[in-house]
Amino acid sequence: MSSDSMTSRERMKSLFIGKRPDRVPVIPMAMSFTAKAMGVPLLEFYTNMRLCFDTQVEAAKKFGYDGNPTYGMACFGGYEFGGEIEFPVNERIMSPTVRRHPIETPQDVDRIAMPDPRTAGIMPLLYEFGHICVEHGISANFVCGSPFSMAANCVYAETFMLWLIDCPEVVHTLMRKTSDFCLALSEAFIQEFGARAAAGFFSTFDANSLISPDQFREFAFPYAREVNQKVLDMGVRSMFVHLCGNHMRNLPMWAEVPFGNPGVISLGDENDLTYAKEVLGKQHIIAGNINTAVLMQETPEKVEEACRRALEKAKDAPRGYVVMPSCELPPATPIENLEAMLHAARTYGRYGGER
Repeated sequence: MSSDSMTSRERMKSLFIGKRPDRVPVIPMAMSFTAKAMGVPLLEFYTNMRLCFDTQVEAAKKFGYDGNPTYGMACFGGYEFGGEIEFPVNERIMSPTVRRHPIETPQDVDRIAMPDPRTAGIMPLLYEFGHICVEHGISANFVCGSPFSMAANCVYAETFMLWLIDCPEVVHTLMRKTSDFCLALSEAFIQEFGARAAAGFFSTFDANSLISPDQFREFAFPYAREVNQKVLDMGVRSMFVHLCGNHMRNLPMWAEVPFGNPGVISLGDENDLTYAKEVLGKQHIIAGNINTAVLMQETPEKVEEACRRALEKAKDAPRGYVVMPSCELPPATPIENLEAMLHAARTYGRYGGER
């Protein structure tokens, strides 16, 4: 039985206005997981927005975790710029993936056109999902980055990594186009819903395992900073980013990227929460970094222990902490391990009062 003294909405509101909630929130970043847990076919989940929204709401009620329904995909950009994606139909593919990239050669970068921010790729689905969110009194989430990940999704990943070395000017041209698309879709989404009803989010994989800090500073950092600042200047209050992979040497640069007051920065398990709290925690809510392999493969006791260690490091972060997986919750995660995350937050993540 839950011993929470706040509702999920009260808990999250408290966190964002700078007060201590009853406990650390748990947001499992569960999309495909919710479809499987609630018996909804993956293809229908990703293409029927009403069903997608309702499934996430019912799963959150059933399991007792926090956060609002969301819609998006890590392959964003590849479809919108003219490629093709494959929607999942079983657990072999957990989420939509790029089947055909729109850019194959450096010459393709010059010819590729700016996508329509209302009709390209999944944009119609994002607008439909946003209207459903607003109907229920929650923010309409929109994908507003990352320009680097979006560019990499337009090109075969290994090819894009080589271009950073062999033809950097082509990468900058593509980065300009993806940044401009981020800004165009942000403006269109805000026109549709209003800045106060919109919340930007994105996932980025420009990690140190793929590019060096020097490459991050040249190819990723300036565009992320520009886009985020301009989106915030449009009136959006807060932005969420998931830093996929090891960003330890990039974190000081991420601290220079605006995300709102506060933003939310979610971290992969390769990043040390103590260091992240030191570098980012005074400005933003930090989240993560429970290993998804542990969540999917280990016992509930080991999951709870992993969450306990994370809470020990980050519970006292100045702007707050959220227990999250290190990436999207795998659909094969046992229900008992999700329950172990919640049990850890209720056991080790309680607060005694306001900050």
